[in-house]
Amino acid sequence: MRYASFLACCALPLFAFATLEPVSDWKASFGGDFRFRHEMYREMNTNLYGLAPTVNPNATNGIVPSNSYLRIRTRLWGELEHKYATFYVRAANEFRHYFLTDSYEGDRRFPDQLFIDNLYVDLRLPDDSLTLRIGRQDYRPGSGRLLGEGTPADGSRSSFYDGARLRWNFEKERSLDLFALYGCRHDWLPKLGRRDPPNQRGGKSFEYEYSALDQWEWFTGAYYTDRSNKALGWDAYLVLKGEEDRRVLQQYGYDYSEHTITVGTRLLPKFSETLSGELEIALQTGENMSLAAMVYGALTRTFVMDWKPSLTLACLWYSGDSDGQRGEHAWRDVGNRALGFGDLDDPFFLGGSISNLIYPHVDFSITPAEGHLFALRFGPMFQQTSWKDQPGGNTYGLFGYFLYDITLEKVVGDWMKGANLSFYLEYLHEGSFVESDVRGNALYACTQLLWTF
Repeated sequence: MRYASFLACCALPLFAFATLEPVSDWKASFGGDFRFRHEMYREMNTNLYGLAPTVNPNATNGIVPSNSYLRIRTRLWGELEHKYATFYVRAANEFRHYFLTDSYEGDRRFPDQLFIDNLYVDLRLPDDSLTLRIGRQDYRPGSGRLLGEGTPADGSRSSFYDGARLRWNFEKERSLDLFALYGCRHDWLPKLGRRDPPNQRGGKSFEYEYSALDQWEWFTGAYYTDRSNKALGWDAYLVLKGEEDRRVLQQYGYDYSEHTITVGTRLLPKFSETLSGELEIALQTGENMSLAAMVYGALTRTFVMDWKPSLTLACLWYSGDSDGQRGEHAWRDVGNRALGFGDLDDPFFLGGSISNLIYPHVDFSITPAEGHLFALRFGPMFQQTSWKDQPGGNTYGLFGYFLYDITLEKVVGDWMKGANLSFYLEYLHEGSFVESDVRGNALYACTQLLWTF
């Protein structure tokens, strides 16, 4: 019944337009992308003094075994467009091959699953002033710190939400989004591929758990964007979120449901042609909490040089509580769990839900030649408050990354159009965030070839 209702919402408006408009008024297009990625990591820690219980069954004392594996993802999409409507569908498949351990092989080996990654219909007025999108869709407004990842537990395999979004486009680069989105525990749309029962292959099934905490999530609210003033762009938002039936955390004594209200604003001042800034402030309250906050501030200087250097001084702050990541002043993720600022630090916190963190850091990038980009980030990590039962002393760590990205079309030639090759390395020193007997230096490395066609 759920399948039929969802497909009817997407297909009936398209059917109505198709019967009223000539076939010649419709335009079809197709495309896709292929991603070949090798990832490896060592000493990844998923337990902060027992207050962030690991949800990884392969971890020992919070440390995930070192691993090396391939991720091969293929996505194909098709679009049928009319001046009043667009129908879009994208199917995807990703499988893995592990070199150092087979602990995950049961649910991710070839051919894994072919699943529906996007499926929506856009209905709009002829002047594009009003657009309604209904169905499975990616959505990441603003900086992405608030919303952007609807399926965090499967890594970058997918990031969709199910639901609806209504967008008003006003004059002079102003728009308002009203949305009602849903984050699923398991993919409820039809899939092709392996779906063995959970009691086989060491208790693993081929059903992906999407939410990272085995729960249902819903989001509804508004996001306003204004770029009419070139010297000061700004955003404002209000998001209501609900988490229901959080199965993983019940065994640790956390409440099985939670509801929050988050309001915030984002300012984008431009002081000159080479100096700009960003300030985002969000306040949060709700069930089982008092008041929490998130603040990001940055100042960016670009230099008029052939190598196009850029330097950013920034600080990211999430409020915390001595009672841990579900204390009354601890920040709750909204719709961006596992989209913090790295692959090593996200599992470091409770299901990727970052709180009680102060992260001042420096970003630097250069383009020494056309098609070559180097980017670097590094900075210490501090806690706003000490968690209970945590030993004394400074609570700090270090986190940074290095990225080298190559646009192959500009380096090799037109025959590599749409292809990018990147090399990415992360470093995390847990410091006194974790017990001394498991404290170490975590590393993550990724080599990726992405071809969009």
